[in-house]
Amino acid sequence: MGIDPLTDEGRLDEMAQILEQAFTGQPFSHRGAYYDIPELTVTPAPATKGGPPVMLAGDGVADRDAMRAGERGKRYMVDPSLPLDEVVRLVALYDGVYAGAQQVELPLFNYGFVSDDRDPWAELRDGFIYLPQTYGRWGGRAVREVRRENHRLLLGSRAEVPSQVLEYHRRFGDRLHFVLRLNYPGQDPGISDGAVRAWGEVAQIVRRELGQAGL
Repeated sequence: MGIDPLTDEGRLDEMAQILEQAFTGQPFSHRGAYYDIPELTVTPAPATKGGPPVMLAGDGVADRDAMRAGERGKRYMVDPSLPLDEVVRLVALYDGVYAGAQQVELPLFNYGFVSDDRDPWAELRDGFIYLPQTYGRWGGRAVREVRRENHRLLLGSRAEVPSQVLEYHRRFGDRLHFVLRLNYPGQDPGISDGAVRAWGEVAQIVRRELGQAGL
């Protein structure tokens, strides 16, 4: 939209500062390199005391994104298309520089599908391929072939997916906030709804397994 990409990081930092001030429920003003805001109060005040927590996404320069979120003591949203080993590496970078007063949730967004009677990959394939290729076009990048084996996907039946989720918990512990996308462009909403219900049962199994293990 006519904004110099070289200013992205500076704008992100400044916007995070503005949001933190705006969410206090108190009067504030801001004068910065990119934004000038006269004194005002944002209403209604947020339900969360001090304002909702800020989460910084990591889908640009991966290492710098991880370290930026850690240095600023924010939640870190890892690119959901990255393989698990790369997620582990980036979270380690984030942890190594984390400057928050207390540990925060680690939200991991994931792509996948749960079904007992359908091929999970076949159900999400067309819509899943559409997503990164469309994002690439929007970003002016070359459109690349999307291959199943190059992405971190949770695929399987109600009986198969819990072990995949538990592997994430084994790696990241109780701070893990696990999010699974189950609807994709062009998909029949009835099929998506069925996957959501199946995922609800998977979540119950995971909670039961963690409870029995005392975790």
